[in-house]
Amino acid sequence: NDGVLMNGSSYSAGEIGHVVMDTAGPVCGCGKRGCLQVYSSGTAMGARAAARIDSGQASSLAAQLSPPVGRSSSARTHPRITGEAVCLAATAGDELALECVAEAAHFLGLGAANIITSLNPDKVVIGGPIGLVDGPLVDLIREEAALWAMPDAFQVVTIERGQLGDYVGALGAACRVLDNKLR
Repeated sequence: NDGVLMNGSSYSAGEIGHVVMDTAGPVCGCGKRGCLQVYSSGTAMGARAAARIDSGQASSLAAQLSPPVGRSSSARTHPRITGEAVCLAATAGDELALECVAEAAHFLGLGAANIITSLNPDKVVIGGPIGLVDGPLVDLIREEAALWAMPDAFQVVTIERGQLGDYVGALGAACRVLDNKLR
């Protein structure tokens, strides 16, 4: 608000990854069900892509998976497919990756719309590693948010990619310490 960081009464303001999107959804690492994070994080996109490839859908991302283990097992052992890899494949036109990005964007757009409607910010930044990838994700989030946010609030907001990637939390914490020290 006016450039002032909102802490919240227990210093957890802005933790939108744990806003519940579906009370019957998958269990999140926080212990709740259906958090935004389980539908839209890079980890969620990678897991969704791997599951679809394992079920037989074609994708350029299949090259990142190892063949099934043993004759009777259809389970693959593989390094995790990252959200960044899914976003890059979507940018290159991979249909499966585009589907995974669109599903994540649906939930991210809905979450952004709720923030836009309730807090009326002038900017929403899509951060983390997936926010660094130049591709369809942010445009799809913007389209989804436009459907669900109050029109007056949506007209004044910009939704854009972050610039700091995985280091945003550490940089924010360092700035917070410096800000408090210099007051």
